[in-house]
Amino acid sequence: MIRGLIKRAKFLLGTQKIWRGPKKSDVLIYDRAGSDVLLPYFRRSSVSIMDVRNETLNMPVLMMYLIRRYVYKKKSHRYLDEYIKAVSPRVVVTLIDNDEKFYSIKHRNDKVKTIFVQNGIRGGYGDIFECLNCSNGRKYHVDYMFVFGSHIANKYREYVSGNPVVIGSFRNNHYKPPEKIAEEKSVLFISQFRPKPKKRLFSDEIEDNFSFDKKHQVEKDLVRFLNRYCNEKGLRLQICGNHMGKLSLEEYDFYREALGVGDWEFKARTKLFSSYEHMVSAGIIVFLFSTLGYEALSRNKKCVAFCVGGSLDENPGYRFGWPANFPDAGPFWVNRYDENKFKQLLDNIIRASDEEWASIQTKYVKPLIGFDPGNSKFIGVMKELGVPM
Repeated sequence: MIRGLIKRAKFLLGTQKIWRGPKKSDVLIYDRAGSDVLLPYFRRSSVSIMDVRNETLNMPVLMMYLIRRYVYKKKSHRYLDEYIKAVSPRVVVTLIDNDEKFYSIKHRNDKVKTIFVQNGIRGGYGDIFECLNCSNGRKYHVDYMFVFGSHIANKYREYVSGNPVVIGSFRNNHYKPPEKIAEEKSVLFISQFRPKPKKRLFSDEIEDNFSFDKKHQVEKDLVRFLNRYCNEKGLRLQICGNHMGKLSLEEYDFYREALGVGDWEFKARTKLFSSYEHMVSAGIIVFLFSTLGYEALSRNKKCVAFCVGGSLDENPGYRFGWPANFPDAGPFWVNRYDENKFKQLLDNIIRASDEEWASIQTKYVKPLIGFDPGNSKFIGVMKELGVPM
């Protein structure tokens, strides 16, 4: 109890206080994370943003919440419910689809439409579906779920009622490349580098099977293989960076340690859409477990997926195409570390004609991730709901 009080006191003291109530708006964006991608689709004067990561605390909302909760004994009432009541929006929308708390908003606020937009590929363990498996049959509802593909739509349907709409990746749909792109004679490897966390991320059982050191070693082995392959084939290895700022320097050092000095290039992430710029100009793309890799597939880019993570930590969510039940190896993917198989896949995809690749893409990729340039489906639903665009 004392620890709880101390935690609440630190939160109240350390959080920025807002002393004016939120404005009435047609659109309430739940979670500032990702709002930079959503905002261009709405009339700015019609949007409010609700912070859910302790960035700010709206004091008028807090006071009304405390009164309803403790004076009027509305025990199911939440701060976020009071915030929604104050804004009185038509829709509550978020780009953070893997927040379990969002799924229960509708049951307590039945007059608003709730909408989530999938922001990345999902896995089995250490992700939202592990949480949902432990939810004890709790009922969830989201009015519209804008998802990558039909397979993940079916997975969400197991836990969350509502209307899934397949659009692919919202960010990928938003990015419009230049009309003329000079495709490079290169192999672009999408970095999966993550700094080692200072504390446990997952449950003990999962983390016992998951080692960042082991994963990092596999990634180093893979880029060394790719470097040798590129040297043999007269191609240039490029590393597509994942981080910005100081972490980008740490990321570069990681690959420099693996590859040394040579004819390879680190393409740093310098702005929001620079990774997409690197992706659309690449010749061949290689990825392990990457949203950007699946986004490249949706754009008909030639890709090879070395999804070896699942064989390292027994996590089926790292298999290519999860939650689809694809075999361990296919025309452009493999789920185990096998350099002979890597070479065979790369050779085959490099040699494949555009027609052959299009046939492969239609069969395997379209059910996994769609592509809707400009997010026309999202815009259409918003207009149906009377949201000012």
